[in-house]
Amino acid sequence: MRTVLLCIGLALLCSMAFIPLEHDYPKDYFRLPVNRPIKLSGTFGELRSNHFHAGIDIKTLNGRPGEKIYAAGDGYISRIKVEPGGYGNALYIAHPNGYTTVYAHLDRFIPEVAAYVRSRQYELERFRVDLHPRPDQFPVQAGTHIGYLGNSGSSFGPHLHFEIRRSAGQVPLNPFLFGLPLQDQVRPEIQALKVYYLNDKLGRIRTVDYPVQRTSPGVYRLSQPLVEGAWRVSFGLKVFDQMNATPNRNGIYSLELITDGERQYAFAMEDMPFNKTRYLNAHLDYHAKANDEGSFHRCYRVPGNALDIYEERGHKGVVELYASRHRSIRLVASDFDGNTSTLEFEISRDTAIWQPPPAQYDYTVSHEQGLDITTDELRVSIPAGAFYEPAVIDYHAGTSADEGVFALQHHIGSEHIPLHTYGQISVRHRGIKPASLSKAFVGRFDDDGTLVNCGGKVEDAFITTRIRSLGSYTVAIDTIPPEIKPLSFAPDMRDRQRMTFRITDNLPVSGSASGLRYHATVDGKWILMEYDAKNDLLTHHFDERIGPGAHTLKLTVRDDRGNVGSFVSTFTR
Repeated sequence: MRTVLLCIGLALLCSMAFIPLEHDYPKDYFRLPVNRPIKLSGTFGELRSNHFHAGIDIKTLNGRPGEKIYAAGDGYISRIKVEPGGYGNALYIAHPNGYTTVYAHLDRFIPEVAAYVRSRQYELERFRVDLHPRPDQFPVQAGTHIGYLGNSGSSFGPHLHFEIRRSAGQVPLNPFLFGLPLQDQVRPEIQALKVYYLNDKLGRIRTVDYPVQRTSPGVYRLSQPLVEGAWRVSFGLKVFDQMNATPNRNGIYSLELITDGERQYAFAMEDMPFNKTRYLNAHLDYHAKANDEGSFHRCYRVPGNALDIYEERGHKGVVELYASRHRSIRLVASDFDGNTSTLEFEISRDTAIWQPPPAQYDYTVSHEQGLDITTDELRVSIPAGAFYEPAVIDYHAGTSADEGVFALQHHIGSEHIPLHTYGQISVRHRGIKPASLSKAFVGRFDDDGTLVNCGGKVEDAFITTRIRSLGSYTVAIDTIPPEIKPLSFAPDMRDRQRMTFRITDNLPVSGSASGLRYHATVDGKWILMEYDAKNDLLTHHFDERIGPGAHTLKLTVRDDRGNVGSFVSTFTR
């Protein structure tokens, strides 16, 4: 009888939605950073480009910036960061309970904080600052007004990016672990299934796609049982979550794979250290993402995936197939509020095993080995640990039809194979005059043919730089200075509160290449120009530093190769 009861208990446990073991987070310390119920345009752990989302994105009340933002708990402003991209205008509050809250993409700070930041920017003569005020400088209580919701930095619509971090190590945690109120009765939506044929080293042999059918709320099926020509498989699930009365497709909280009634694999988005967030490229199906198929959670862990978010048992998400019997598969996706959706189907092995067609390739790689290519024209060194899973790499070189190219075009594998760490590439240059060598760079061609400046320095007959992507590389030169276009500037500025310029360059940058750098003076004295990188805008807001009368503005913008654009003009205040 005890054995029967134990079996029943285990079966019931496996049939329940996956609930990870949570730490003892304080549930009544933090409040929401806005004075209203929230709707989200992004959830914690959501799949983003090369990283997991480190917080929650709180939608605006009216679709516009300017809403007041409040401290989520007692503490003090411990850090103020201003940057052209990234988090834009961001505040960090240290709390005495060992946590830090972060408020990013702010439109502006409250006046006393803004004055402190502006004075430090003028003292340092730079817009980008990372400041650490004294603990007694800006104390706050829960509900203290600290800033205004905005769209600064790498934000593509007004919202508040809000985080709660463990102060030790600055590890982002799911804010809803702290008891913040959430209104959500909407189940996740499952859109598609992938079946991966795997070899004994968990290398992908083949991928088969299947549409899913929703038969009732939260219940999904396939049109028929699956019969696959593989010895072992695993799965990928395209799924998103929504909240009440909002159309945003957000990330799920947890996903589990149950095989024949036994949970084999599961993950939950509780915390995500910044030093592990790039392992997103091992967690999702990177190839599908690069092919614009959307984001698929892989239900098995590839060898180079070092994330700690998983619960794994048995074959760790890899399902052995048999021709003699069906295996029962159940995938359960959940949001943080406990709403779940399930996909159930059966799968068995075909009598005929699928064989890949013969393929020509030059190199094989794995997590335990890197990639080294050495020819008379090219040197590539990518270290062990850069690849997440076994892959094959083809390499060939040829002349380029593009004008302004001074090397062979080297085709190295595919951009659809992600790299976790940087490697190094050296490309032999041809026909560059000595006077132009300082303008030479290693260039990578994007899928659409755009040449990207990856930087580089001259080393004998080679240009060397670091790379974090495979693809097609060559050498080119850049002699074109950045362009400066006045948008709000005139000889008579007496009735204007600001002047604005658009700055652009002829080439995008990556790798070791740096973005545009600028310097502005009025009458020879440095002035603050706020840089909105996503919109290519420089803006100066007039204050008492520029008084009435005639003035001379000089603005210079420098690109990665040292080309300089300038704008000089007089104006009256």
